[in-house]
Amino acid sequence: MFSRKTLLVVGAGASSEVKLPVGEELANEIASLLRYKFDFGRLETGDPTFLDHLRRLLQDGGVVNDYLAIGRRMSEGIRNCASVDNYIDVYKDDERVAILGKAAIVYLILQAESTSLLSTKRGRSGEEGMIFEPLYKTWYAKFGRLLREQVSQSDLEKIFNNLTIICFNYDRCIEQFLAFWIKSIYSVELNQAHDLVDRLRILRPYGSVAAITGQNCVAFGFDKDRISLSPLVKNIKTYTERVEDAEILLSLRSAVNEAATVVFLGFAFHPQNLALLANDKPTTAKRIFASAYGFSKPDAENIQLRLAKLFHQTETVSRSKIIVRPDLTCSQLFDEYRLSLSA
Repeated sequence: MFSRKTLLVVGAGASSEVKLPVGEELANEIASLLRYKFDFGRLETGDPTFLDHLRRLLQDGGVVNDYLAIGRRMSEGIRNCASVDNYIDVYKDDERVAILGKAAIVYLILQAESTSLLSTKRGRSGEEGMIFEPLYKTWYAKFGRLLREQVSQSDLEKIFNNLTIICFNYDRCIEQFLAFWIKSIYSVELNQAHDLVDRLRILRPYGSVAAITGQNCVAFGFDKDRISLSPLVKNIKTYTERVEDAEILLSLRSAVNEAATVVFLGFAFHPQNLALLANDKPTTAKRIFASAYGFSKPDAENIQLRLAKLFHQTETVSRSKIIVRPDLTCSQLFDEYRLSLSA
């Protein structure tokens, strides 16, 4: 359990540690998915299962052909953009591009969940289980160990005290991991673990593919015969679709303002996403950590300046307390600052 109010701000790079496609990799997968080519009515390239889902989503043969043409153009152009969202932003006045792009995102994320390190299998008893060994080198396991510290079985209800997560991803990796992690340590039933995770404050400005429990839930992973893309596409926003819900914005900014420790994991620091967190009030944060793996040193310095502005650089938060590490993955950040994060 965290001793201080702690906020995790989670971006796409965090999910890559459990083998989900992000950024350029996701764009490449979408390009392959939508590269539809027919020879006298016989499908030669492109994903046939996604095509079936697309037909059900659109329910109009003529319209489907229009979308297939858009998909072919998307498969050519999307590789030249930094991400799927960037491509959709180019065509922000054509809602068909957003619908097709979001349908592809939902489809591929559900597929990726089912082959990720967080996928589960049923044992001989029929009980669903997760193999944790591959996770020990990821930030998930290291975060889970910090979370468990000083939380006995009798105090389990308090495990998420002082923790808030802002997740910019569409996947449900955090919820999936935490439920099975808690089940394994505290020997509780899976539904009890899920109930606990449901109480954790997770804010999702762009939504998620679906709830993992409760009404209209979709189990973690992909079952092509049991899902319908139509309701799921409506669950997510791209950054072209501005987040204007006053209640969501207030929740995001309150979470930032209340936190004593803020940790950015796999976050790309896009100005539009930082703006969602911006608060007019001076922050109470005393420590800010950021994994910026893959960024250059000059860009890391620029990120530090952006965060100083975001957190209203004051006596409480000076640039010396904003630690941006371009040399560390999310997992390595937890290794490097384990004691600092648990203090």
